[in-house]
Amino acid sequence: MTCAIGCHNNWPIYQLDVVSAFLNTLCDRDVYVRLAPGTSTKNSATGELMVYKLERSLYGLPQSPALWNDTLDDSLTVPGWKRTQSDPCVYGYTSGDIIVILTVYVDDILITGGDQQLVDQKKKDLTDQFEMTDMGKVKRTLGIDVEGEYEQGTPAISQEHYVNILLERFGMQEANPVSTPGYGAEPTEMDMVMRLTIVN
Repeated sequence: MTCAIGCHNNWPIYQLDVVSAFLNTLCDRDVYVRLAPGTSTKNSATGELMVYKLERSLYGLPQSPALWNDTLDDSLTVPGWKRTQSDPCVYGYTSGDIIVILTVYVDDILITGGDQQLVDQKKKDLTDQFEMTDMGKVKRTLGIDVEGEYEQGTPAISQEHYVNILLERFGMQEANPVSTPGYGAEPTEMDMVMRLTIVN
């Protein structure tokens, strides 16, 4: 959605990556772990065997994604971001008639908006709160390529790269391409009758 809105309005779309996102959250319950084989688990003073208690959420814990989502949501909604009703991963921030849109997919964030200065400020707010890598203008995210020039009004989104990966995965590189998965010619009268029959 963010890519489509950014492209439609000729707004630059920026990509941020949260470094070790799940480590930004505290565990919501006691979680004890055993160290890997070959690692000392004895108390150096007493010689007693020890277990370790996690303080931070880790990748692999079932609750980690939800804890990270709650942490990020809390940090966004306090300074004025509003979660959209249509998609809980999309947030909007308004200042007068200017809007900034932010989309979150686990630790990947896209941000775009109608005012470069406000977008830059919102990016800074995020990077001040969490360690993030600013990847600049988005080129590829979640299998979607963002191409063209925003300033010249020629942005576009494409999934050609992802489609080629799928064709290779399923051994269909030599398949005959068509411009659309629909009819290649005008539908026959029988096709129309069948469609009406199915609808009715």
